[in-house]
Amino acid sequence: QRKKVKCNKKKKGHWRNKKEHKQLKSDTTEEEIREAKTIFSISVNLKIFSLFLVMESLRAVVYLSVFLSLMTSVCQGERSSENQLQSVSDEPVFGLATNELAEALQGLLNEADARVGLSVEKKASVIPRCDVGERCAMKHGPRIGRLCDCLRGTACNTFFLRCY
Repeated sequence: QRKKVKCNKKKKGHWRNKKEHKQLKSDTTEEEIREAKTIFSISVNLKIFSLFLVMESLRAVVYLSVFLSLMTSVCQGERSSENQLQSVSDEPVFGLATNELAEALQGLLNEADARVGLSVEKKASVIPRCDVGERCAMKHGPRIGRLCDCLRGTACNTFFLRCY
């Protein structure tokens, strides 16, 4: 009978025959097996403990954030109640009452409007409308007579300068 050979070359951890395998297996004592089991259980316990620490730190972060948000809202509520503005009409500014200040400002605005003299249409760039057949001029085109724009649905003929 031939013995089964697993590996031609003898390497660490390999055996040539069953006898050698049994011999290597019997060399490991019960003490070594116990040591291996304890090392394995310690590594598993360390992994579980590290996971527990991560969970506890996350829980602490959540509690801290909730606490800080509550404190922020409480402090803002107190600050807003302390800093409420008092009525402005009670205190005179520069020795004048609010009504007098409003009248003075209105007078200044009326004077400024009288000085400028520009109409609202020119300020807003509103171009008056032309009827169909009237002479027209485009805003950026040739201009004969007054500047006007054709009504909706019509256009200004650039050659004849009439709305059609």
